[in-house]
Amino acid sequence: MNHSVIITGSFKGVSGHDNHVRSIVRCLHNRGVQIELRDLPGWSAAKLPDSQQDPWFQALTRPLDAQSHLFFCMPEQVFEDAQSHTVNYTMFESDRIPSHWVEKARKLDLTIVPTES
Repeated sequence: MNHSVIITGSFKGVSGHDNHVRSIVRCLHNRGVQIELRDLPGWSAAKLPDSQQDPWFQALTRPLDAQSHLFFCMPEQVFEDAQSHTVNYTMFESDRIPSHWVEKARKLDLTIVPTES
């Protein structure tokens, strides 16, 4: 079976978040998932210098007809796509979240949060 996913997240910056997105994209690709990668502008204040940008990620920008759209961002940055399942991987170091995030998350097909188990 051929799996494909659209991924929207910041991947061009120097932050740990950008590195996290790049790592997950590589992992999914290594597992045979076809990826359309979209940058999330404005997330990272500092971009990697052009000499340190991996051109492989730019090769993933070709449009795909994917059944899932995976975001790496805060809930208010996600937009629902009627053509695909909408998934958000998000993290926020706190003991509660803003109520408008709850309402937004309820409209998504899936929200993924990293936890210690």
